[in-house]
Amino acid sequence: MKQPLRWFIAVLLLVIAVFSAMWWVNSSRVSREDRVVRTRGSANGLSLVSWNACNFGKSKSAETLVSMARILRDDDIVALQEVSTGDAGAKAVAALSDELNRTGAKWDYIVSDPTIGPGTERFAFLFKTGKVWINRRDCRLAVSLRDVLDREPAIMTFHAGGKTFDVVSFHLCPDERRKGKDPRREVAAIGENPKELLGRPMILVGDFNLGHRDLDGVFERVLGGRHVIEGKTSLKAKSGKRGEYLNKEFDNVYVRGMSVVSSSIDDIVPSEGGLEKTRMLSDHLPVRVVFVP
Repeated sequence: MKQPLRWFIAVLLLVIAVFSAMWWVNSSRVSREDRVVRTRGSANGLSLVSWNACNFGKSKSAETLVSMARILRDDDIVALQEVSTGDAGAKAVAALSDELNRTGAKWDYIVSDPTIGPGTERFAFLFKTGKVWINRRDCRLAVSLRDVLDREPAIMTFHAGGKTFDVVSFHLCPDERRKGKDPRREVAAIGENPKELLGRPMILVGDFNLGHRDLDGVFERVLGGRHVIEGKTSLKAKSGKRGEYLNKEFDNVYVRGMSVVSSSIDDIVPSEGGLEKTRMLSDHLPVRVVFVP
């Protein structure tokens, strides 16, 4: 074989080897990214988000609902607090469900009855029908807490893979002791009236208007849960001098009787274009837990 031909074949083989290596590296990178995305889904458990949706009703524009659906599309269950009691609240939940259905999976929803008391609101649960199923009669308010909380929590029973578990959504009163409102007092009342919150595996979520240190005595030692969120979850009205926008550790998730794969606070402020735009969605960040029933 002549020398120029040998050189040509050698160069050709080298080029093929380089392009093969680049293809393998890129394929591996995509595969890793795909695995990261799927860790939110049912291949590694169910993903649940709790979000105080901040006066969720007619105040939410169609554009806002599209943004919320984009944030929630990869989850399996969503628990919303602060849904308006009027028709606009239920209609906004239905519209959010419609937007989620446009993201590629089948979603359904249920809205609780209005709570009884001075802080009246509704709670909503949205869920992927291919991941969990419900009996609509199983959505109820915790009647044993009706007289001791401003807003008694909503309880929803879910079924998945032959397992049954409850999700309990809370919105405790704000800390306004001059007005006679104290969330610590409500936590103590929950500890004294726990009967509806005991039994089967359970996830207790919501806006507690308190950090976990003020909750753990009841939610861990009495109710048997374990908190999985650490950090600030509410948003300031305006950024501080150094650009800080996180305010208080108000939102949390307590898990009982199930394995936790991961948990996180979803800081959506950078991806939503800053604090002002994010507050059009809510003044709270979503909190997330991936668990195995």
